[in-house]
Amino acid sequence: MSLIISLTLLAGLFAPIGPAVARAAVADPTSTADPTSTADLTANSALTDNPALTADSRVDRLIKKGLVVGSPTAGYQLDKTITRAEMTKLLIGLIGQGALAERYKESASAYQDVAPGSWYTGYINLATEKGIINGYPDGSFQPDRSLTYAETVAMLINLIDPLTEDEKAGRIWPLTYFLKARASDLFAGLQGGIYPDGAALRHPAFYMVYNAWRAFDPDDQTSPANGTYQMDSPALISRAAARLPSVAAVISDAIFRTEQGWFLLPAGKYVGVLARNGEQLQVRYEGMTGYVAAACLSVEPVAQLGRKDLAVPYVSQISPVYAPVGCEGAALLMALKAQAYASSVGLKIFLDEMPKHDSNPAKGFVGSPYVPNESLRTTIYPPVLAQYASKYGWVADASGAAPNDLQREICNGNPVVVYATLYWYSPYYRKYIVEGETKSLLRNNHAVTVAGFDAVKRQYYIADPYNKANKTKPWYYWISAEKFDRIYNERRWALVVRKAPERLALTPVTVNLQRKGSLFETTGLTDGSDILVPATALFAKAGVKAEWIGRDSCRIDQGQILPILCQLDSEAYVSLEALTETQSWAILP
Repeated sequence: MSLIISLTLLAGLFAPIGPAVARAAVADPTSTADPTSTADLTANSALTDNPALTADSRVDRLIKKGLVVGSPTAGYQLDKTITRAEMTKLLIGLIGQGALAERYKESASAYQDVAPGSWYTGYINLATEKGIINGYPDGSFQPDRSLTYAETVAMLINLIDPLTEDEKAGRIWPLTYFLKARASDLFAGLQGGIYPDGAALRHPAFYMVYNAWRAFDPDDQTSPANGTYQMDSPALISRAAARLPSVAAVISDAIFRTEQGWFLLPAGKYVGVLARNGEQLQVRYEGMTGYVAAACLSVEPVAQLGRKDLAVPYVSQISPVYAPVGCEGAALLMALKAQAYASSVGLKIFLDEMPKHDSNPAKGFVGSPYVPNESLRTTIYPPVLAQYASKYGWVADASGAAPNDLQREICNGNPVVVYATLYWYSPYYRKYIVEGETKSLLRNNHAVTVAGFDAVKRQYYIADPYNKANKTKPWYYWISAEKFDRIYNERRWALVVRKAPERLALTPVTVNLQRKGSLFETTGLTDGSDILVPATALFAKAGVKAEWIGRDSCRIDQGQILPILCQLDSEAYVSLEALTETQSWAILP
């Protein structure tokens, strides 16, 4: 595609749509005027910079959500530019993971100009990890530089509808992103055009962020007046637009294709649905993201996950080992033992070998798990605890997961450790010194193991290591989802202990086939003995129509029945052995 054609398409994307808002920028890419000039980029006169009110419902809803914060003196400065760091923080807030980002604040960054401890470091680190943002070829991020409109659009597309591999291969900057943005209605409400290389103004940028938010739930009719704003994971955007459930049941064994390889997705498990791509669903399973054929999943809304009780052996932090502030280790040890990990490890060994630190729980356990100390925040944070416990089994930091993600983990047989509060009391905070810096941290922290979930009664089954009231008896109990979710959502800190999924050793192979003298070539998969071939591809190339008659079989118009052994991509796969038994088919050497 020539540069002239690309520019023409870009200009055509921005015909006036919707009501007038801030006059964003000049749409003419051939203009010699400075695209970053703010001389003609003022906010609509109907707007105000009063921190309590902007007279713009879209911006007001972002304010109500706490995503946009103004100054008592300067207001919201809707006609000013927005920096790369500011937009990064806004987008992390949009997906409800601001608290998680703060935990990355002291971490080293991939960028040479993002120093540990800066207000934006955690947000940039987390957004980079999630693939929302990228730096520059010289290794910098330039957090204080004004964001361009092209960068704004790219960040939002990375968040709500990432480029497919084919789109990446044919990417034209920034045309590819703008085309997707137009298809996703990111420009709804804007009038005029925006110059891709121009500095992004806050007002149109906030409109695009609002439109991205709407993509999370297209049916959302929440009134700004009632102050109720719900935000889900960014992965749900494509799912919501396709009217798919957030959780799907696996109804037949399937192949799960991921960047880490091929895995068996057993029937009876549950997956988180992220997006739809033709006949494939992008799903989340056992901490991995990949693709599976939609025919292997129940894509009807799952009304309830039923009830799942896990066999979690009890570990007390009170007796025989007295560790009154060792709840994190005791809870995680229960989860490990439930998966047959650390079967011979006792609590004292587990606690003694945990990493330690003088004052920072993000680097190790602070103080002693055996001695309460009011001057120290005696705890250890999930990332470092997960790293330590990984020597025993598959332990993952699940912090940031929504309650429904935890429910899916439990129903898949994976115990979860959550950071809650002691006795599920309301959270309260106090000041602690962490590496010489005063910080406000949760005072009544407590960790428990989630050992079950009842979707009918909306309850979680808890294995609580703090059995102080009766140290001779394990403390298991049910707690309402309402109370659990309220306390858990205060921080959304969690760990999950899983069993490794079954990896399938599959290799792509070229298969030559013949039908009534017609030769053609297709691609199959082999494990060294059996070969799986895409039956629907064969039918199409041979001019034979295929018709689904159920998830276990497929009928072709000659009346032949071929068993489906698995599903992959948009194809049904059948065994070559089955084909040899059908006279219409033959295998060439």
